[in-house]
Amino acid sequence: MVKAVLLGMGVLLTTSAYAKYFPPADVQQLIEKSETLNDKCRGGSGNNPSTMKACDQRDKLLENIEKKGWCYGSYNRDDARYNYRWLPCKMDKTR
Repeated sequence: MVKAVLLGMGVLLTTSAYAKYFPPADVQQLIEKSETLNDKCRGGSGNNPSTMKACDQRDKLLENIEKKGWCYGSYNRDDARYNYRWLPCKMDKTR
């Protein structure tokens, strides 16, 4: 289990050995956009063209994020999906 402490100016420190792995700013922006599109994709009506457009745009963003070396997965092969996080693809054991 990762213990976290929130300090003064919103800085998050963890005891995890993997705490140093944060996506760079450009990748973080892509991740945030993909999450917004994912909400529209999963929350939209299946027969609405804008829903499919959001899904397609999300999938392209996810491909770009992966090309930049970041994956949504886990450091442990047997982790449940709710434990997944963004991490360097080379560290992802779920692939």
